[in-house]
Amino acid sequence: MTKTIQSKLIKKHLIKWLPIAIALLLGLLLGYIFKPKSYNKYVGKIASNDGKLLADGQKVCFTDIDGDGNSEEFIYYHLSDNKQPVINQYDNTGKFQYIWYLSGQTIKQFDFINGDYNSDGKNELYVFSKNKDGIYLYGIEGNRSNQFLAEKVKVINFSKQIENNDVIIHSGGLHDLNNDGFKEVIFSVNNRFTNTSRKVIAYDIHNEVVTKSEELGLQLVGKPNIIDIDNDGKLEIFLSTLNSSNYLTNSEDKHALSAKTIVLNNDLSYRFAPIPFNSRMSVSSAFPYVSTEDTSIVCLNWSLTKDNNGLLLLLDKKGNVKRRLDIKNETFIFDQSRKNWSEIKTYSHNGFVKHYNKNLELTSSHRLGNIINQVAFIDINKNGIEELLVIKDNSIIIYTPGYNSKVTIPIPGLAIQKLHFSIKENVGNSNQLSIQNNNYHYLVNYYKHPYYWIRYLFYLFTATISLGIYLLAQFIFKNHIEKIRKIERESTYMHIDVVKNQLNPHFIFNALNSIAYSINKDDRKTAYSNLGTFSKFMRETIVSIDDYGRSLEDELKFVKYYLELEKYRFKDQFDYDFILSPEVSKSVKIPKMCIFSYVESALKQGILPKKGGGRVEIKVDTIKELFLVICISDNGLYRNLAKEKSSTNSMIVMERSIRFYNKFNTSTIIVTYKDNGTPDNPLGSEVKIKVPLDFTYLELD
Repeated sequence: MTKTIQSKLIKKHLIKWLPIAIALLLGLLLGYIFKPKSYNKYVGKIASNDGKLLADGQKVCFTDIDGDGNSEEFIYYHLSDNKQPVINQYDNTGKFQYIWYLSGQTIKQFDFINGDYNSDGKNELYVFSKNKDGIYLYGIEGNRSNQFLAEKVKVINFSKQIENNDVIIHSGGLHDLNNDGFKEVIFSVNNRFTNTSRKVIAYDIHNEVVTKSEELGLQLVGKPNIIDIDNDGKLEIFLSTLNSSNYLTNSEDKHALSAKTIVLNNDLSYRFAPIPFNSRMSVSSAFPYVSTEDTSIVCLNWSLTKDNNGLLLLLDKKGNVKRRLDIKNETFIFDQSRKNWSEIKTYSHNGFVKHYNKNLELTSSHRLGNIINQVAFIDINKNGIEELLVIKDNSIIIYTPGYNSKVTIPIPGLAIQKLHFSIKENVGNSNQLSIQNNNYHYLVNYYKHPYYWIRYLFYLFTATISLGIYLLAQFIFKNHIEKIRKIERESTYMHIDVVKNQLNPHFIFNALNSIAYSINKDDRKTAYSNLGTFSKFMRETIVSIDDYGRSLEDELKFVKYYLELEKYRFKDQFDYDFILSPEVSKSVKIPKMCIFSYVESALKQGILPKKGGGRVEIKVDTIKELFLVICISDNGLYRNLAKEKSSTNSMIVMERSIRFYNKFNTSTIIVTYKDNGTPDNPLGSEVKIKVPLDFTYLELD
């Protein structure tokens, strides 16, 4: 029994509080969905409306040379027609500081390389120039014009003239390959229209030694990723390769028609024999997978044509295939260098990033948009957490790890060609992201919103609004229900009063007594006649007992039966007459008892108390086919109808009923009263009822 009571109480409280909880949750959800962008956790916007226009071959890079926490700006460009490379250094405020002149000509497509090779807390900058016989490396420590850490170090020989646009140099950064405590500058060189000079190169700054891999024979795409895969203190280099027929000649290696998985040792030798992906116009991208449970090599192969599908391989540390997964109908983009290699991720051009476990089973999939042109991982705020940059036409989207926060930054004219990024560090202010796109340079402000907490006030506001709307709706609903109940009660009481008027026991007893008197006098004919009239009266009363309105014809019949019975009872002390205009339709509906109530009042208060009796006249006419006008007049006593105390009970009931009916109609029933003469010289009274012909009772049925 107790459990039953408890369950009922719990159910009662749930019914009471569950809608409130739902309203609050809905408000919070709406607040989250429709919160203004200014309430986002992170803010990203271009520092100026227009990008800075760069000259042909000009490049921009920011790096902190002197270790003061502020980045210096370096601009690489050429002088006049001889295209001699020049580098200018500017401080954090844009003030010119130093200049360096390089030999040869500028290289259009290379990555700036910066880092601290000797761990002295100060970065160096590494750039390239080109002569007819090869490519040269320069190292700049900064803060000294025309002073070089490495000057004109030849890193590539050309066997023939190479066009500027054919050379692409990608940065692998600075890493200590030989474990001597000093880092080497690592980069890849790719010549697009020949399969020579396609190598990974390391320059040992401390020992001034250049180390080169053998000719790889494939286009090298993307940056080399460098990590110690087997924790033996020796770094491995992971490459992405592209095969294409546009550089082959009859004498060149036909094996270059296959993209290959290539991983190099720290001495730039092959870690294992390259693994081919036999598909024309394809890419093979190798990257590490490092977790607490397993350390492996991942190889993502995909075709650049629509006819071939992709292949995801999981290799052991020696290059043996452990698992493979066929991937259909997806074209991927390069997974750029990143610090965290604890997840296997693939980024596709159709906007998906997918996560796989060590068994190459799909664990999660995220839609980052319709099309992705490029991705990059950059620690913008230098807090040890890399943001993901997704590049699309005319916008860059910055995601925090987990994809739980994003900032979209529109950049007019942003092309899909490779972008170059660097970070402008600012002490005391948020860092800025430097973006170079072809001949335009942009600075983007990206920082955590200092008033991010205001969004919670917005959530509270929307939750409060939602709860307020619910409570208001509940109040309106309850008020509406209460009005309906009030109308129903009013209708019920009114209907009971009307029925009481119809079944007035005093009148019924008097009528029956009159009929009994006729019987006692043995006046059977009169008795039968009166009994018939009484029977019709009662039949009309009972038949219409549930109705609120009835036809004019039925109402007139009911009144006539009443007058006939009263006329017999009072021995012809009064006369009555019905006058109907020919235009009047007897089928028109009027409120039940509306004529009877006023006829009864006229008879009881105006005619019967008067010596010599009198006359009651009922006239019915129409006004412009819009209204029915019923006029009940008598020549009896002065009744002073304007005073409420002069009204009979049946009149009071009728007036209340008419007010009730009028609530549901635009055109309303109007009742007017008129007393003729004076109390000393009474000339009777008149009641006029104006009923709209379109009056309806549907709301009451």
